[in-house]
Amino acid sequence: ALRMTLAKVADKLLEMQMAVIGVRCETRTADVLEDLFKNEDLLMLFDGNRIKRAAVMFDPALVGALIQQQTMGKVLPPFEGDTRKMTSTDAAICAPFVETLLSRSAPLPEEASERKLLEGYSFGAQVPETRLLLLALEEASYEIVHLTIDVSGGVVQGQMMLCLPIVDEEITPVPPQGPGNDDKDKPAKPKAQLERTVLGLNVELNV
Repeated sequence: ALRMTLAKVADKLLEMQMAVIGVRCETRTADVLEDLFKNEDLLMLFDGNRIKRAAVMFDPALVGALIQQQTMGKVLPPFEGDTRKMTSTDAAICAPFVETLLSRSAPLPEEASERKLLEGYSFGAQVPETRLLLLALEEASYEIVHLTIDVSGGVVQGQMMLCLPIVDEEITPVPPQGPGNDDKDKPAKPKAQLERTVLGLNVELNV
């Protein structure tokens, strides 16, 4: 889904030729994410449904290509030299591309669990360093998607990484505490059971 959508989004949104030439996925727990991020990369947080947060990383080569396309209308070959520090301006330029990529990719996977990984995200903030980014990632486990991207037919190759939280949808409500609670010793029923019951009701509509 991401491979197909990225090329279309780049063409329609930026009038830019981009192609995913490599995809690698892995699942990691929150305590082993540190080696994935580097301070010299563009680090962004995206807010999603159910108060979940995802992280997105662009390497400097990909950031530079996006900025060149939007300011000069073309992408130049990379040059050797020290990489500059990423700023909120860089994030403001790259974030709409990520938002559109995720929103258009989300309906495409066949598995519901994969659709939930991609849907409902909007840009939150640019994060200046890895330490702060890791503090904001609070879920137990994450799906990591590494994308190697070719820009303008081989002029530039860059890296993009999505760090998407795996959230358990089964939520068990906590029974209220206090006087008059006759059911306090009974285990709470999952919310999903109520949803299935409601969805199974027959409703008659007269128009």
